Amino acid sequence: MRTSIHCPSLFRRTLSSAAGVALLSLGAMVARADDLVRVPWEGLSMTLGKTVEVATPGGPVVTGKVVSVEPDALVVHVTKTQGPTKTQGPGIRVKGELRVPRATLHVVRMQSKGIINRAAGAFLGAGAGFFSGAAVAIAIDWHGHYDTLARALIVGGGGAGTLLGFLAGNHSDRRWTTIEIVP
Repeated sequence: MRTSIHCPSLFRRTLSSAAGVALLSLGAMVARADDLVRVPWEGLSMTLGKTVEVATPGGPVVTGKVVSVEPDALVVHVTKTQGPTKTQGPGIRVKGELRVPRATLHVVRMQSKGIINRAAGAFLGAGAGFFSGAAVAIAIDWHGHYDTLARALIVGGGGAGTLLGFLAGNHSDRRWTTIEIVP
């Protein structure tokens, strides 16, 4: 004999849990601001191997990993270009290795990542996903005819919740540090 569960109450709790996870993830993303660090040219070695954003002399802002810090230039392997270039026109994008001259470089933005929000997001997402999957499984398996589908929904909901929570946490773990180069 099966016990009866009042489904509307279960769905309301699931919805409120999912809304709570979403609000916690969004709050962390909105509240974050850039840190500011002032370093001499030699201090740019802290950016080696890190993802940076640099405004180039030609106009576009490029994003890429720092390959080396030379006495006269910062060498960046560019993966993304934002904005048109003055000399090359709006359709051309800078890709590959780029040397940004020391004389034109005053500010660099460096990206770093933490781990706490990814772990918390995955944990909360897994809980919300399993709970949501269980609620739907109970709703469709009311008389015991769809046991396999119900189990698949519980496991699938947990997996999807874990992935979505991890992705939200990954996005909120990104931190940008603005590095001002002092003479």
